[in-house]
Amino acid sequence: MEKSNKKMSSERLPEILDKLSGNNPFRTPDSYFESLPVQILSRINSVPGYEEKAPALPFTVPDGYFEKLPAEVSGLISSDKKQVSQAWIPLLRTQLALTVAALIILIAFSIRWYQGSVTLNVPEKLTAEDLRSSGIITDIDEGMIIDVLASTTTEMNNSYKENIRQYLLDNNVDVYQIESEL
Repeated sequence: MEKSNKKMSSERLPEILDKLSGNNPFRTPDSYFESLPVQILSRINSVPGYEEKAPALPFTVPDGYFEKLPAEVSGLISSDKKQVSQAWIPLLRTQLALTVAALIILIAFSIRWYQGSVTLNVPEKLTAEDLRSSGIITDIDEGMIIDVLASTTTEMNNSYKENIRQYLLDNNVDVYQIESEL
């Protein structure tokens, strides 16, 4: 029962808040906060034997502490600004050095990559002896051979199937007859 009341009230909450239209239904009495410290102190003082039971404060504030505090804080802030502005100089130098180093590495790899592309003119008839003497075969690894064979086999299978299909269409061969023989 309690959960359903909470659920029902939470579902109606937006509706209730819309009705408020910016007016705060809660009010404090006039000069409440101005008289609050006096009321609290009078209640504390009305406790019998409060002075005897109250603990002594173990800490003291040096004389003139709060008067000197704003000047000391502003002095520290201005000196920190100077130190912070000077602290950026080594960081900027380091950042510049790292940027230049990264740029040099990027340029070196770009030049290497650009020079690394080689175009080979391979004759139509190539023998095993031509491959052995050219030195190209030493640059080929097993993975490359497997990839080439797999793509060639797939291309051959596709062209072979296409040739068979074209032959069957050209010669008006009955597909059902072939299926029955298989």
